[in-house]
Amino acid sequence: MSSPVSAALTQTTKPHWSNWPCFGPNTGVGSGHRDCVEAEVIQSAHEFVRLRTSTDPALYRRAAHDSAPEHVWLETIELYPGMKVWVAHNKTVPLSILSLLADDADPGVRAAVAMKRKAGPSLLAKLAEDPDCFVRRTVAWNAKTPLDILERLMHDPEPTIADRARERIQSALSASRDS
Repeated sequence: MSSPVSAALTQTTKPHWSNWPCFGPNTGVGSGHRDCVEAEVIQSAHEFVRLRTSTDPALYRRAAHDSAPEHVWLETIELYPGMKVWVAHNKTVPLSILSLLADDADPGVRAAVAMKRKAGPSLLAKLAEDPDCFVRRTVAWNAKTPLDILERLMHDPEPTIADRARERIQSALSASRDS
């Protein structure tokens, strides 16, 4: 029986322009934007691990900022399970990979997904129901968590989560009254 990662590895994926840091909205295409000049594409799971574990700050930074094809993220998850949190931390990791990581057995991995601004409402809603309070707390702290999810978290049995959700809602209401 194959794992979801193995099954996904066998699928062919087409590169999408949004996976490349030089294309898409707000990238400065044509203006010499530094990400377009410096960004490289991570070519393998081994390369990602080498970058992430490097003591050279420039290489280490590449692990957080450079893009990779989806199959590289899947291979990294499969071959280097200890790197799942760092895959989630990458600025360019696609939502499909974040969705896969949101189902991981490790609450630290799920929390890394919950802190991503790009996680989106459906992923944040799912993680707001997580059995681990650290994951739910991370959702409450995520600046992009929608108000309806924060309203649900206001009733969380963990007081620190409910309090943070309440603070976020009050802050949003104050900001809307001021504008």
